[in-house]
Amino acid sequence: TIQQTLLLLLAATVAARSAAQGSMNGPPVTPRDLSAYQNIVNINGQDGFYLKKDLYLTDTYTIIDGERVMGTPFLYITWLSGTLTTPDGRVYTDYTFRYNVRDQTISFLNGTDSLEVNEEIKEFTLNVKSGDSVVRTRFLSSAQVGSKGKPVYYEVMLDDANGQLLKSNEKVVASLSSGLLTTSSRKYLKLESTCYYYDKVKKKLTKIRPSTDIAALLQLSEQQAKELNISTYDLTSEEEVLRLIKAGLEKKKLKAF
Repeated sequence: TIQQTLLLLLAATVAARSAAQGSMNGPPVTPRDLSAYQNIVNINGQDGFYLKKDLYLTDTYTIIDGERVMGTPFLYITWLSGTLTTPDGRVYTDYTFRYNVRDQTISFLNGTDSLEVNEEIKEFTLNVKSGDSVVRTRFLSSAQVGSKGKPVYYEVMLDDANGQLLKSNEKVVASLSSGLLTTSSRKYLKLESTCYYYDKVKKKLTKIRPSTDIAALLQLSEQQAKELNISTYDLTSEEEVLRLIKAGLEKKKLKAF
């Protein structure tokens, strides 16, 4: 009947709207905020331009220099439990924290008030939910690896007796073209990361580039470098860099026996 047909059409419309809303609501509860761009590129279909426009007008934005920029300055959107340690050994464990990677500042919740940590930080950790488990992520102040000036915080990817693989995280303002109007663009906060190796013996921090001589960096012998087959690793990939540095440090340990 006509009535049944209308009911079916209404149900299909509601389902379609729910699916569209689901794609715009972003990742689950404790996501790393990879910037609003990740949400945009997941939206397909004929009405893509309007969905982008609507997303741009939602509350997931930051005001920078008087302009509305999609995304947030935080590495993780939500407040997370963790610890914060000062250089004199004090450890705070009873707060939830949020890491602003654009400004390189740490905030904590005191009741319902958000306050910025206003003293020197040695390191801090964030407990990040991943499926049914919780991953404890550690961040180290740049002052701990010999850097001067305003501190930034390195994510510790690997910590070994000989050295550490560290990663910097920052948010930069980037532009996304609408695709329909070439003169129209939307600004968003883009997450950029860079890997570094800190030699604990030499007390030296080195930025890892595609051209970096990993064998020299880890002080590997020619035979060890050959066994690792270093040239097959892609040094633009964080996962590949982690695998290579881990394997190289294991080689150094074997050399000692």
